[in-house]
Amino acid sequence: MGQAYGESKATYVLFMGGIRKKALQANAIDEMSRNANLRGAQTLTNVTTHMSVKMITPFYVVYTCTATANIVEFE
Repeated sequence: MGQAYGESKATYVLFMGGIRKKALQANAIDEMSRNANLRGAQTLTNVTTHMSVKMITPFYVVYTCTATANIVEFE
């Protein structure tokens, strides 16, 4: 039927700030489900998450979590 996508980011400066990785993942999944605009007998399946780390400097790090899922419709 289609695919849904969500993303969440956290920035750490001097190893402080941001949120825990589980919360980052939960935020990405929540955004994905909001972006899916499900209606009727539709649901999300095959939910996957991917975590990436981008180190700008040793003291500035950005974690990005992306969540994807397939949208299926039951009749």
